[in-house]
Amino acid sequence: MAEESKWHKHLFVFEIDRAIRSQVIEKLESSPRPALSENVAPPLKGVYTLYRKGKLVYAGKAMHTTLRRRLAEHAMKIKGRRKRIGKIKAIS
Repeated sequence: MAEESKWHKHLFVFEIDRAIRSQVIEKLESSPRPALSENVAPPLKGVYTLYRKGKLVYAGKAMHTTLRRRLAEHAMKIKGRRKRIGKIKAIS
């Protein structure tokens, strides 16, 4: 029993999910936030976040495609929405 008490104070539970989450959040929050465009990202796999007016609105991952392609898809989708909204406003 005395043997156990020597190392017992050094035991702890390591929560790997929490550790990874905190590292990901730290890196994403310190990353630059360039305007969304079709060529804004490198042709690599990874995770990304989208902000609108300084607020996080979406977090995603590009694992079966590249960040460049996935963000280009987002950019085109948003561009299409803006055009439709402009047409709706013009008609109203």
